[in-house]
Amino acid sequence: MTDIITPRQNLTAAALSPSQYTVDEYGKIWIGQTNGKRYAELFDDFLGDVLQDPWRGSAGSSGATAPAVLTSGTNGIVRLATGTDAGATMALNGSQLDAGNLNWLPSQGGLALEAQLQVDLITDVAIFFGFTDQVSALEMPWTLSTTTFTSNQTDGCGFLFDTAATTDTIRLVGVANDVDATAQDTGLAFAAATARVLRVEVSSTGTARFFVDGRLFSTMTGAVTPSVKLSPVVAAFSRSASTRLISVDYIHCFSVRN
Repeated sequence: MTDIITPRQNLTAAALSPSQYTVDEYGKIWIGQTNGKRYAELFDDFLGDVLQDPWRGSAGSSGATAPAVLTSGTNGIVRLATGTDAGATMALNGSQLDAGNLNWLPSQGGLALEAQLQVDLITDVAIFFGFTDQVSALEMPWTLSTTTFTSNQTDGCGFLFDTAATTDTIRLVGVANDVDATAQDTGLAFAAATARVLRVEVSSTGTARFFVDGRLFSTMTGAVTPSVKLSPVVAAFSRSASTRLISVDYIHCFSVRN
């Protein structure tokens, strides 16, 4: 079995159904091998001095830098630094971290993804964290301009923070086979240099549940196509000629093992 609860992760048993965990004699919460189920798991605290497999970083053409582990980061940090071109596109200013392969299949059940992240400044920036259906190219999965959402992925779901929106709040988005689900607004924003814990759970039917800082905000049907393999992704770009720094403390992904 795999211990998935640590003091820094802020995960709670409330985010799991009783069939997904057990509590040992020390009060630790475990998943895996419960009710005959086993789990695949990816957890990275980004300790050390280099980005480890399976993570892959990519960056735009104008001053952006690929995600890099900060050797001085307490508890481990990987940082994405956006570019500084006034053209303000993902191709110019983007930075992206993904898992390099599409290993995660919603139809197997129990798929969940969580990260703790922050941005240094909350102006002129677009950030997405969640699942994506491609890792072959630099891509901003979603954007929001005033009140218009644009999905650049065919399948995927997650959290979008885009200051080009009329209201700069964290939105919940999903798309299944190029059909956008109804986007939802948490009413929450990032604060500069202040971490939030974002978590999305995807059922075997493609329904997603979204949590911010441990609170369930919404359940979204049609969030992904269950039969499409996905990868975790953090993507961001600056919407001005100034760089933005997105710091990720950890990423945790797991699902039922077939």
